[in-house]
Amino acid sequence: MPEFDSIEIMPHAKHRMVLRGVLEADATSTICNPDKKTVQTAGTHGGKVYLHSKKIGEAELFVAAEIVGRKAYIITVFWKDDEKP
Repeated sequence: MPEFDSIEIMPHAKHRMVLRGVLEADATSTICNPDKKTVQTAGTHGGKVYLHSKKIGEAELFVAAEIVGRKAYIITVFWKDDEKP
């Protein structure tokens, strides 16, 4: 499980979390202990953007986050097939 010194939730992600009914604890848990993690692209803070996924209840949560050293920036969150747990 990665240890981060800090996790920052970007404004876009905060907005999407409200719209999609995602709890902050579920989003941070997904990047700290994902079921799956794939690299996506280079990030704007000098790190790499990864798509993390984790089963939450009966639904799968996806969290895109840029990882820079021991800091994580959550960019967006969404449920697979828009299904909430």
